[in-house]
This record gives sequence, C-alpha cells and structure tokens, in this order.
Amino acid sequence: MKLFKFFKKNVPAEAGIEQQQRYLVDDLYYITTSSELKPVKSDRFRMETESGKVQLSISNYEFSHFVPGVSVNDITNFVLPLFKDFIENGGYIPLDNLTIEDNFVCQSFKVGQESQYILYTLNNFNNRTIVSSFMLSDFDTYKEGVKKILLYTYYKMEPK
Repeated sequence: MKLFKFFKKNVPAEAGIEQQQRYLVDDLYYITTSSELKPVKSDRFRMETESGKVQLSISNYEFSHFVPGVSVNDITNFVLPLFKDFIENGGYIPLDNLTIEDNFVCQSFKVGQESQYILYTLNNFNNRTIVSSFMLSDFDTYKEGVKKILLYTYYKMEPK
C-alpha cells in the first residue's frame, strides 16, 4: 500500500498558467504545471521553456531515516542549514521573505544573472521519507509570478 503524506491546504489559483500539463515525477507522484515547460533529457526530472530561459528541476532523495508524521520542524531542521550554506558559501542573495508552511519551505535567491526559486518538502511514501527539491530557475530578474508557478506546481502534487 502506498502512503503519501500531504498536508495540503487550499490550492492557489492557477498562477496565470493558461495551459497546464500533468507529468509523473520519478515514479512517485504527479505534478501539474505550465505546458510551456517541456521535459528534457537529464539525470533527474527536468523541464524548460523553448527559449531555455526558465527551467524546472525536481530531485527526490530518501531521507536518512523514516520520519512518521513529518512536521514543519523536520522540514525546517533539514532545509534552513542548506539555505544558510547557500548564502554564506554559495554567493546566493535572498530576494524575498522565507516562506515556511506546515508542509514546505520556500526561498527565492539571486545567483549571478539568474533568479532561483527553491522549495523543499518532505513526504512519506511506502515507509520511506522522501525529500523533494523543486528548483525553478529564471535567467532574468526576480518575478513574483514565477514564484507563483513554482508554488502552484508544488500544490498540484498528487500521489501516483
């Protein structure tokens, strides 16, 4: 039996996405996102626009141990040190407020000429705790609308 723990609240409006497409990610769950993003060959789930200016990358990793009843504390304890390292050692500049909800942590950064919108979540699947990293890169200035696409894609996750 597959057990996927989602703490979903209300899914936000379509974030300006006129046409949507559903995709299976790593044989774990489905996402729904803009049909302007097309899958590309990669070692992980990766999509980009025709121009290549906007790219979505999703990576899934098994957490070191099973965490029954994943909580916001589990997520923040895992993610906040990563974000701190990005800033202190990776040259990342935070662009907006850190968003922490009961099921994810999200932050936008400027890295060189690129804006990165990063979201981490933990979910339980078949007695495994899976860390999912969503990174939407835009080779342009920060745009709240791009972050909304990332959040919408996350909120539309559905277990397989």
